[in-house]
Amino acid sequence: MTSTNPTTRGASRTTRAYAALEKEGAMVPWQFERRAVRATDVAIKVLFCGVCHSDLHSVNQWGSEYPL
Repeated sequence: MTSTNPTTRGASRTTRAYAALEKEGAMVPWQFERRAVRATDVAIKVLFCGVCHSDLHSVNQWGSEYPL
């Protein structure tokens, strides 16, 4: 079964997320551009997501690169 969304294939898109922008920074709303979906990519529609406690630990404890 093949399904493509014509509004996203072949075009970059703005994505909304939460990110820590610096060490010891709070998670804040952040927007970034995702590259266009390529022919060898798999596009997955995400309906819901959450934040795991390990996501919060990565902000200041694992030598992370920012934005995170």
